[in-house]
Amino acid sequence: MSDNSIRTNYPMMFNQTVIPFPTDCNETSLTIEKAVQTEGGKDIVTISRYDKLKATMSFVCLQNVVQTLGSFRTVDRFTFKRYNPIIDDYEERTVRMRNFNCKPRKGSEDLKEVKGVWEVSFDLEEF
Repeated sequence: MSDNSIRTNYPMMFNQTVIPFPTDCNETSLTIEKAVQTEGGKDIVTISRYDKLKATMSFVCLQNVVQTLGSFRTVDRFTFKRYNPIIDDYEERTVRMRNFNCKPRKGSEDLKEVKGVWEVSFDLEEF
């Protein structure tokens, strides 16, 4: 299966909006735990959550995609749906967007008909 067919067959979504595949994506699964030491010096660890998603994404895109992605930066929470190869199915996570950054790509100002090419990056943090 080619890389393009994966991108076509397994789109990512913010709520019901299909977003393009990022240029770069780094996902981390966090374990949320609390460690307490007893009077006897023994550590007791309580795990409250496995697999909490934190993702950093970056895109090189046109202005219309910047608008789509940017519209989620002020939303308190939204659904992030993506294909997970570990479970071989889609999964939905409730996330918030943080650290939204957008800048024009050098030399793209000459592309006035598409309003330039932009570099966009942000973090997604699961609740």
